[in-house]
Amino acid sequence: TSVRRRRDATLFGPDICTASFGMGLTTVLFAIFEAMVIVTMPPIIAACGALLYVLTAAMWLMTATTHPGIVPSHDSITDAENAHYAQVVRTFDVGGRELPLRWCYHCHTFRPPRAVHCPDCNVCVTRWDHHCPWVGQCVGQRNYAFFFGYIWSLSALSLYVGAFMAIYALRVVAAWELHAFTELLGGGPAAVLYNGIGIVAVAVGVVIGLMCVAPLAIFHTSLVLSDATTSQQDRSAYTKHSAGANCHAVLCAANATHDDWCAECEEAFVQERPSGAP
Repeated sequence: TSVRRRRDATLFGPDICTASFGMGLTTVLFAIFEAMVIVTMPPIIAACGALLYVLTAAMWLMTATTHPGIVPSHDSITDAENAHYAQVVRTFDVGGRELPLRWCYHCHTFRPPRAVHCPDCNVCVTRWDHHCPWVGQCVGQRNYAFFFGYIWSLSALSLYVGAFMAIYALRVVAAWELHAFTELLGGGPAAVLYNGIGIVAVAVGVVIGLMCVAPLAIFHTSLVLSDATTSQQDRSAYTKHSAGANCHAVLCAANATHDDWCAECEEAFVQERPSGAP
């Protein structure tokens, strides 16, 4: 049974609250970092950090709002037609191999190879990789390139913030006396407390980014190089002759491939329609 309403024309997926919380937390921690370095380091440090943040936020927004590759559904069919289509055997040529088109009972449509029905979004998604609550929806064929850019830009932002926050913290620690502290931080004794809390908060965020997101980015790079997905078992059916061809297929040709696959599924739906059906 379907556990949620279909995520078709809506701008955001079902987990937009979780996704907004994650991006909001990133924004707050980055703002703390900027407030610290902008008065104690050359302006170029804050400017480069801001550029990395804008890139990260843009990649997150594009991942969260881009149609992930939803296979169109057919809602107005009977139970008898549903059962008929489920018995149909059709194949789809992928790299010289004939792979089956499978019928989805929930969406009432054929789904191409690599497409999976996501119970969270309640849709079938082409080249489904996984459902990610931190971007609010599925990561599939049409938004995977943005997701790939997001995790790499977030990893780079974490590394950048971590490096300069370490330099900042070392400068603060070097000023052991309270007078030197307050002179460096430009405030009274309260500034010492606030900066200490800020350093710890940003450091925790950086550690999470480098320990969780950076390994994920490396893992997905290996998937891109072989045109594989997180959920896929048989990768050999889809890999091309070179890593460059795989990267092009995954990151550059996704929209065209999605359209071709959906057209093939629609053709199968029309051709296999039982006689007498409206």
